[in-house]
Amino acid sequence: MGAEQAEARLRDALANRESNFLRVMEHGVYGHAPSPYLALLRLAGIEFADLQALVNRSGLEDALGTLYDAGVHLTIDEFKGRRPIERPGLHIPASPRAFDNPLSTLHYQGKSSGSRGPRTRVNIDLAMLEHEAAYVHQYLDAFDLWSRPYAVWRPVPPVVTALKWQLRLEKLGKPLDRWFSQTRHELSKGNWKFAVFTFSGEGAHRVQQQVISSLRAKGLKVITNLRPVDSAEQYREMAATLNLVAYVDGEYLGDGDQASATVYVRSGYTGLRAVSTTFAGEKRTLVSDVGKGLWDRISPDLSKLCADASKPRKAERAPLRIEAGTPLPNRPTDAAEQ
Repeated sequence: MGAEQAEARLRDALANRESNFLRVMEHGVYGHAPSPYLALLRLAGIEFADLQALVNRSGLEDALGTLYDAGVHLTIDEFKGRRPIERPGLHIPASPRAFDNPLSTLHYQGKSSGSRGPRTRVNIDLAMLEHEAAYVHQYLDAFDLWSRPYAVWRPVPPVVTALKWQLRLEKLGKPLDRWFSQTRHELSKGNWKFAVFTFSGEGAHRVQQQVISSLRAKGLKVITNLRPVDSAEQYREMAATLNLVAYVDGEYLGDGDQASATVYVRSGYTGLRAVSTTFAGEKRTLVSDVGKGLWDRISPDLSKLCADASKPRKAERAPLRIEAGTPLPNRPTDAAEQ
């Protein structure tokens, strides 16, 4: 998204605030019977024609003030589904899904940060993120930040705040350089799947088994019956098909009583190697060193790979079509000769 496109998008949204608001209210509230907003509006005796006349007469800001004064408002606990909506003559049971937007497209789900209460499910619409990216473009322009490194300090997945920032920035062609987190890495929920290939080198199987044990000890799903493929595209396709976060392989080298082991991690999202770490020391203690140190070395990078794996993935290629050439005409002599 370029500067002109971002500015045009925002100018259009501001110029059409009233009509956009009425469109959402007509189809997303009055046209959606389960909406708690609809129950509050009807309790106040406000039908869509009344709302439309109010907005056209008073403008959006004053109309929202009138709705508030009429009792069409919520507390944060009611909106989050932590407490039922109770008014004289009205009771709506608490539900975190009650305010799902029926007009949005669900591309993926995450969770809120839980900073002010229990975590709740969050639906992500990529069209909304694209619109928000236009605001980010203006922000980067206003403070001349395009050439500066960009970092976020946000929780790791399944919390969605940092991932949403990454997607907005990617829409603008600006990389997210660093992702710092105030929460522990949540890789131990059994939701992430890794493939471990056979390690190379005489005696490498002991290191390989230690790597597998280290990953499984953190609650990660590990599969070991896959073979390496030939290209980044094939790695991406296999990851998308099998829901893989990453591939792990390695090599082991021994020389007398000394040895080294290198562990490689390949991203399932890009198909490229993303992480490598090497352990070196005495042969008799090397496997133990891998077991003690591997997680601390690679877990920050695994968190980023999990965030990448949460992004929507597109099919790599169109269905295979085989061009067999122009059919040869049947010749009577062919049949006669057989």
